[in-house]
Amino acid sequence: MHLGQKTSEETKAKISAANKGRAKSPEWRAKLSEANKGKKLSPKTKASLILANTGRECSPETRAKIGAAQKGKKNHMYGQHHTEEARDKIGMAHLGRRYSKERNNKMSQVLKGRIVSPELRAKLSKANKGKKASLETRAKMSEARKGSVKSPEWKANISKGLKRALLSGNRKPSVFHGKPTFTKTGVRVRSTWEAMICDILTDFKIAWDYEPQCFDMGKLGTYTPDLYLPTFDEWIEVKGQWRDDAKAKYEKFAKTHKAILIGQRQYKVILKHPYILKDWLEGSVKPLENHTWQYKLV
Repeated sequence: MHLGQKTSEETKAKISAANKGRAKSPEWRAKLSEANKGKKLSPKTKASLILANTGRECSPETRAKIGAAQKGKKNHMYGQHHTEEARDKIGMAHLGRRYSKERNNKMSQVLKGRIVSPELRAKLSKANKGKKASLETRAKMSEARKGSVKSPEWKANISKGLKRALLSGNRKPSVFHGKPTFTKTGVRVRSTWEAMICDILTDFKIAWDYEPQCFDMGKLGTYTPDLYLPTFDEWIEVKGQWRDDAKAKYEKFAKTHKAILIGQRQYKVILKHPYILKDWLEGSVKPLENHTWQYKLV
């Protein structure tokens, strides 16, 4: 074969057929590797190779050999990082690609038990900030998690993470149950009682914030008062029925903060005479132990 002479497609096919199944010696492979070092394939050659290998399945032995050959320092990317441009290209190439269930299951098995470093967690968190999963994706995630048993350590970590987020203000309590309840101003609240108190405050032009802050109650957990009134620097808790832990949290909170409790009897009186709430806040009226009301002489 002369230098610069091009081999015909027919000749290429014959050479390919003749070499099929032929075992190559390690010496031959080493010589070929050395001869091709530093050579760059043209886009046309790359496209031809991709086309030739599309759909071809490697045996488990071949995959294991390829994996071993590319591990550690043998990998061509060892100690290097992709440029932002390269990352964008890889991302665009994979955009919209759907993998088979079989492949997803394999990936899941491979990644099970792998510990993610704090640095990678921080990067993933930053990359996913502001992203909203579609309803379809949420349904799939929910289905995948059904029946999975969470370890005590996992539950404890989730609890700690939520507590940190609540106390830092990065997350607000957002678990609402039952039929949605809204105030006159369109704020969603947890009960009709809370909505009524908010509306009365709005009618009297008293500014209020709904669940603006979460407080650390030590061993009792966290506590989020229902309302904060910036004009009076006062907190309001609206409570129809008490759980023991909730009552303990409020009592501890009330020792260090200006707070008023609107229970069942107070609520009924305020519902009948709304002005009493305004007078209570301004200090001209106070509830007695028997839940009646007494006006102070001012």
